[in-house]
Amino acid sequence: FGSRIIATNLTDDVQYYDIGTSTDFAALPGTPPKARFVKVVGDFLVLFQLDGDKSSLHWSGINNSEQWVPGEELSDTNSFPDGEELQAISVNGSGATLAFRKGFRTMTFAPDSGYVFTFSPYMEGNGCASPLSLVDIGRGDFVYYSGTGFFRGLSQSPIGAERVDNWITTVSSVDNRLNIKGVADPFRKIVFFRYEDDSDTGYLLGYSWQLDRWFQSDTAVIGLGVFATSALTLEEIDAMFPSGFALVDATGDNLVDEGGLFIAGFDGVTVPVPAGIDSIPFS
Repeated sequence: FGSRIIATNLTDDVQYYDIGTSTDFAALPGTPPKARFVKVVGDFLVLFQLDGDKSSLHWSGINNSEQWVPGEELSDTNSFPDGEELQAISVNGSGATLAFRKGFRTMTFAPDSGYVFTFSPYMEGNGCASPLSLVDIGRGDFVYYSGTGFFRGLSQSPIGAERVDNWITTVSSVDNRLNIKGVADPFRKIVFFRYEDDSDTGYLLGYSWQLDRWFQSDTAVIGLGVFATSALTLEEIDAMFPSGFALVDATGDNLVDEGGLFIAGFDGVTVPVPAGIDSIPFS
């Protein structure tokens, strides 16, 4: 949120870290509610799956992550009676699509209406069963796992039928499929889904949204994400991680470009702590 990193896990108070000034994470001021997830929607910080109400969300004051009093600086909260848990949010400019376990709503920034956000009527359908599986691939466009298969967008277009939907049920349990995590590789127009088999080992399933094709990798992966780097040479990277560090996948030369984005996975090896660094922010 701007230059501030926000972290939440439902159990602890919401935490923040100001890049360039903070030395440790600390409790976010303003007494925000505990929540499982956090998302930036337009000029607001949105907490959802709130403690005690999994179908609710609470947004901050406009451009103010420390204002959480409803009615002040446009901050407010809302709970929904249908759709069960609010699983994920797909951002669309100043608004968003809310993905519930059993359907969807749209969330529109509309201050002229007398409300901060307006919400469309509940749309039943193939909701999002795996919260981290929903991945934005374009403005108002996203893919996700529903519990019965993989789908795309509010139109709920089936993208895995007769290809991977049945297969994923044969290699993973119901509980493990709830942990499917997706990450987009914008350079190759691919979404990588990390899934776990019956032995709890993680592998990659890829979907090319331009070609509408799937592929699978047998490389074991424990972590997956998009990363940004400072300007580093290959020699500097080699000196930081002399052994035990493995990038499963990286795109182009972005690793050595300042601020360059790349997608990477981590295998099960132990990552050494580079000299002069107290800790590594991943495991």
